[in-house]
Amino acid sequence: MSVASSSDISQHLIYMNVPKTRPLPEMSFEENRMHDYVVAYQTTGGPPQPTPQEPFDAGERTKLGLAPLFEPYSETGGFPTPLDAHTLRRIQTQEPDVPLRAADVATLPDVQLFTPTMLPASDTDRSLQQFQSIVLQEQYAAFSFEELRVRAYWSGKRYVPEAVTATAPPQVYAQSMAPVVLGDPLEQMQSITCQPGYSQYSFEELRLQHQRAHQGVPQGAIPHIIL
Repeated sequence: MSVASSSDISQHLIYMNVPKTRPLPEMSFEENRMHDYVVAYQTTGGPPQPTPQEPFDAGERTKLGLAPLFEPYSETGGFPTPLDAHTLRRIQTQEPDVPLRAADVATLPDVQLFTPTMLPASDTDRSLQQFQSIVLQEQYAAFSFEELRVRAYWSGKRYVPEAVTATAPPQVYAQSMAPVVLGDPLEQMQSITCQPGYSQYSFEELRLQHQRAHQGVPQGAIPHIIL
C-alpha cells in the first residue's frame, strides 16, 4: 500500500510493505515470517513476540539484540528516495489503530469469521475507511494470513458454516478473467482470489496447486483437499 497512487511516475510514493526493495536476495512475507519463527524458537523456545518499539536508534537496537523497526520504502519517479528523519520517526512512533499483542493460538475462535473493519484513514485524517482484511480484526491482528489459514486447516474448519453469516457490502463480480470491480466502478481489484472461481482459496493454496500440477489451474478445477 502506498500513500499515493497515480499514473504520474514523477510522484513521490511511500510503500508500507515489509518486503521492500533491498539488496538481493529479497524476502517475501512468508520468508520473513518463517525467519521470525525460526529465530524465536531457537532463542526462546516459543513463538515470536511483538517487537519493542524503543529505542528508535538502529545502532542501539542492534546492541540490544532487537529487530530493526519497520521502515517504509520511498521512491520518486521509480528511484529510491530516502525519507527524512522526521517523517521516518513519525511513521515509527504512530500508535496502531489495532492493539498489538502476542500471537497465542489459544485465543483464536473456532470459526474464523471475516467482517470488514472500519478504521481511521490516517493519523491526520480520522474519517473512517473500510478495510477488507481479516488480519485487521482485533482478534486476528497478531497473526498473518498464512497462520490463520494453517490453523483453519489444522482444526478442520476451513470454511465458515452457512448458519454463521456476517454483514458485508454488496459486491459486483466480473464474469471473466478481468479484474473484479467492487462497489465503485473506478476501483479494480487486482487479485486472483477476488474472482468467483478462486474466491474460497488463498494465494498460497493456488500457488501450491499450480506447482504440483506444473501448469495453470483451470477455473473450478481446484481439488477439495489441497494440503
